Amino acid sequence: HSSCELVAMASAAPDSLEEAFSALTNLADDRLGAKVIFATDEWFAPAEMMLQSAPPKFDPDAFCEQGKVMDGWESRRRRLPGHDWCILELGLAGYIHGIEVDTAYFTGNQVPKVRVLATELSPVHAKDGW
Repeated sequence: HSSCELVAMASAAPDSLEEAFSALTNLADDRLGAKVIFATDEWFAPAEMMLQSAPPKFDPDAFCEQGKVMDGWESRRRRLPGHDWCILELGLAGYIHGIEVDTAYFTGNQVPKVRVLATELSPVHAKDGW
């Protein structure tokens, strides 16, 4: 399961990272209306899988025409320079204080690093498609 959790402000200093995230609102939660606007490649699994609030599930026997079915966003292995990317619309406006990228079931083929860029668009820009 590969998930993306963008969280808003906490009111007290936490004792652990897990405690810090549990005290925050996940702005990228599909239940709050977060959605994928664009993804470069969704060959094995759609990018919307990153926004699921449910815990990941791994079924060792689940396969499809493309290969192993995973519970997260998974693109094809890239043979040319570049990287895959997506654009997310958060479910709520807020300040991002932390990002969690969970690759629990992507052992051996998880990404070595991620880069996150953010912007705030006015409703006028959003209505025009960006």
